[in-house]
Amino acid sequence: MISIDPILALDGVRDLLATKLVVAVSPYVQGKVVKGPTAAFLPSLTDAASHYGDLVDAWVADEEVPGRQTLVTDVDMPDVPTQERVAREVLGFVKGLRP
Repeated sequence: MISIDPILALDGVRDLLATKLVVAVSPYVQGKVVKGPTAAFLPSLTDAASHYGDLVDAWVADEEVPGRQTLVTDVDMPDVPTQERVAREVLGFVKGLRP
């Protein structure tokens, strides 16, 4: 929120994103924020999903996001091999979503 919302506030950004498929990777691992001040603004994944509303079409998270298409997978990425695994899973997930 603290880094994304100022970008979304720029003229035309939300309108442009509304024409694209937007998939968010959760900053929460086992219900806790991995890094940064996100928890102060959005204490849970449900809060984040609500905050971004229809802007985000689908989520990648370690828990289901109610009312949203969700790829449920381990999103803890402490090293390059797990980062690569998550990237492959996200790409596969996106291929199955609407064009």
